[in-house]
Amino acid sequence: MRGLLDLFPQSNLFRILLFIAAIFFTGYFVPLLDIVARVLLAVYVAILLVEVLLLFSGKVLCRRQLNPRLFCGEENTVRLHCVSSYPFTIGVAIVEELPLQLQVRDFEIKVKLQPREQKAMSYTVIPMRRGAYHFGKSHVFVKTLSRSICRRVSHPKEHTVAVYPSWPQLKKVDLLAFSGMMNIQGAKKERLTGTSKEFEEIADYIPGDNYRWINWKATARRQKLMVNRYQDERSRDVYQVIDMGRTMEMPFAGMTLLDYSINSALAISNVILKKHDKAGLITYHSKLNTFIKADNRSHQLNKLCEALYAQNTRFPESSLENVYIPLTRNSRGRSLVIIYTNYESPYTLERESYMLQKIAARHLVILVSFINTEILQESKQYANSLEQLYAKTVAGKFLADKQLLMKKLHQKGINSIMVKPEDLTLTVLNKYLKIKQKGL
Repeated sequence: MRGLLDLFPQSNLFRILLFIAAIFFTGYFVPLLDIVARVLLAVYVAILLVEVLLLFSGKVLCRRQLNPRLFCGEENTVRLHCVSSYPFTIGVAIVEELPLQLQVRDFEIKVKLQPREQKAMSYTVIPMRRGAYHFGKSHVFVKTLSRSICRRVSHPKEHTVAVYPSWPQLKKVDLLAFSGMMNIQGAKKERLTGTSKEFEEIADYIPGDNYRWINWKATARRQKLMVNRYQDERSRDVYQVIDMGRTMEMPFAGMTLLDYSINSALAISNVILKKHDKAGLITYHSKLNTFIKADNRSHQLNKLCEALYAQNTRFPESSLENVYIPLTRNSRGRSLVIIYTNYESPYTLERESYMLQKIAARHLVILVSFINTEILQESKQYANSLEQLYAKTVAGKFLADKQLLMKKLHQKGINSIMVKPEDLTLTVLNKYLKIKQKGL
């Protein structure tokens, strides 16, 4: 008897039926027990009929509310509104058909609803990749207090929403960049060593103007002192170049390097536009994929966001040759070029170094490469065995080789930074602000 009960530990119906069957079995030997069993069975069937009638006497309506856009790598809230039309207290279990990308198969919300109660609930989802996410049906399972039977009500309304690059991160970085809080995040305050100026107009001399700005030719023509007016140089082109090759598919904390780069590029583009520079975008793999000319119009950020939403990794080997020609044709003067890529071998770097030097000859290049945090953690662990010592040594050699690759780039006049994926946005933003401050 105990073994059969263990097979169905949560089924009240099975326990009761098993108890009645046991009484029926012993009723063959004791006639009084047979009468008791029949009475109990009749009472139980009557209770079940009453519960069925009660379950179908009302209904629970459940409505899902979603934002039109979800954001990659962020907590997104999904709201549920439940309305009970039952005149008594019920137990409700809500089972949501979540998108396949989330890989959640046991999601359930349990709640008790009082008579005629309306209740709002919410849960969070964290999508780790961009794309279309399909939310299926909402299944509501209504149970009575005895929990012997339940009724399922499925709400067929489904939703498909788009997951875009992180917009909340954009606002957070915007706040840090313009509120003087970047020093808290590790940026050092440096003395302004020089200012890049561009000509604005020729105007009358006013006492206190810098005598070095006197325009002697205009003074001779007008027979009075004239000076050149200058303003801080603005509207420089800043291109963010994102590699879409197979090395950018590596995942860290659930997100690929490509998604980290896309979130960073969008957040920094917002700061670039608010600093009165022009933001542009280039994505490439074995060929050029996307080119958006640097601009600072009001719709430029939305244009970049829509372009970044559609980017996916490609598995052929990437080549910077596809970047050099459109960059040369469309950029005016010297631009800042931020390249997000990940070199894992000296061979790849040697193959791309010639093209990097050609781009660096005409533009200011910042090459952003990633630190493998899993290998870094392995190199810092204490070795308790020969096998662990070997793994630690290999991890340390891998990191040392990558640092050597970055030093070779510095020797060739190419600025390069190595950064952990989770620190990407703040590190690149600090670099941009320092370059902006120095007028490079």
